[in-house]
Amino acid sequence: MGGAPTLGLVRKAFGSTAEAWLVIQLAELSEYAGVKEKLTTRQLTDTALLIQQMYGHFKVTELMLFFRQFKSGRYGRFYGSVDPMLIMTALKTFAEERAEKISLYAREREKAAEASASPPIKPSEWKARRGHPVDMAISKIITSSHSDNETDRSKIQTP
Repeated sequence: MGGAPTLGLVRKAFGSTAEAWLVIQLAELSEYAGVKEKLTTRQLTDTALLIQQMYGHFKVTELMLFFRQFKSGRYGRFYGSVDPMLIMTALKTFAEERAEKISLYAREREKAAEASASPPIKPSEWKARRGHPVDMAISKIITSSHSDNETDRSKIQTP
């Protein structure tokens, strides 16, 4: 929900920098996996392009979160070689989770907006509140304060 730029915006503003950044993230994941067969140069560039095309609307920070969660084992693991299809499948799962969180956030904001927008008070409610003990006590204080001022004025003698 933050203000980080999307991958598409980075690509538009900086050209191939977005692809280079994705290649670095994918290469780090490949190294991190600790398997014998790493991603080839072609697999790295093809996967980076595919991510740009399919998930260019994701914020850069969301993709950083995805790679972190993948490294933590949330989306499975590689056996023997790094599999670009497993990466894309994991990214699809991440996208579904992301959509759920965005939907939940929107519902929570809508509920908060509804709660903060209280409807105008009806005349019958206003009349009922006038008889409330707190309102009556405030009214009594104001009335007695007003009558004290009247009494004080009557004590002042005018020439």
